[in-house]
Amino acid sequence: MVVDALLNDIMRTSEVKFTLHDQQNREREVWVNIKTISIDDIAETGILETLGIKPKQLVVPAIIGDIQNGLAADRAGLKSGDQILAVDGHSVSSWAGWVDYVRAHPGQILQVEIERNEARLTISLQPERKETESGEIIGFIGAVNQPPEMLIAEESYSLFPAFAKALVRTWDMSWLTLRMLGKMLTGDASVKNLSGPISIAQYAGQSAQNGIAAFLWFLGIVSVSLGVLNLLPVPLLDGGHLMYYLVEFVKGNPVSESAQIIGQQIGLTLLFGLMILVFYNDIMRLFG
Repeated sequence: MVVDALLNDIMRTSEVKFTLHDQQNREREVWVNIKTISIDDIAETGILETLGIKPKQLVVPAIIGDIQNGLAADRAGLKSGDQILAVDGHSVSSWAGWVDYVRAHPGQILQVEIERNEARLTISLQPERKETESGEIIGFIGAVNQPPEMLIAEESYSLFPAFAKALVRTWDMSWLTLRMLGKMLTGDASVKNLSGPISIAQYAGQSAQNGIAAFLWFLGIVSVSLGVLNLLPVPLLDGGHLMYYLVEFVKGNPVSESAQIIGQQIGLTLLFGLMILVFYNDIMRLFG
């Protein structure tokens, strides 16, 4: 929610007001100048990091949640609910510490002490080798943590309030997409932020690993973005046909066939150029 609100503010204003509460629950307001922050900065480092804000990291216990079939954690016999107590004789106090240790030991056999159903067990675990986008080789076991209940927030609505919320959210995302396109046209945002089918497939896989809710959320965002693009007044798209209908309504007669042919050629050129651009961006992200 905070990130969404900040992104909308950055797109339309030069200052953001923060309402803060200190440890004594005293309230104060702080105005932050965001005029010098660009969309490209946000895309590279994230909104909060660009503002110089580091959220407090809560200590999450090293308890195994979901496990991917056939990967290192599954082959070693780890199960959902197992708590990692120690690895190679080193005590593990948090999930972050466990992840750091696994990442630092790709391909090595680790002796992991776990607690399962109030019993202590020791298993051998060999993290797989995985290459990151930057070329670094890290350890990977194919497991995610089980977040404590206090970190899980759930909102539920009945049918009609949920429908109203969906309409508002769809409108917000559509308007955000249009403003992003506008900033790209004016040069305030780089076209490097555009993604093609390769990046979409990667993000879809990552969101699917986080659960069905995250995956459906990602599909919704992609669908809204594609719907907005499809309604742009570009020949060959549905928005182009609507533009022809509007011209016909104003003129009182249809657009001439020669004008439609020229429009189709322009539209085809624009779409082909866009396709080349997004594929180029995808390839550069993979190998750049």
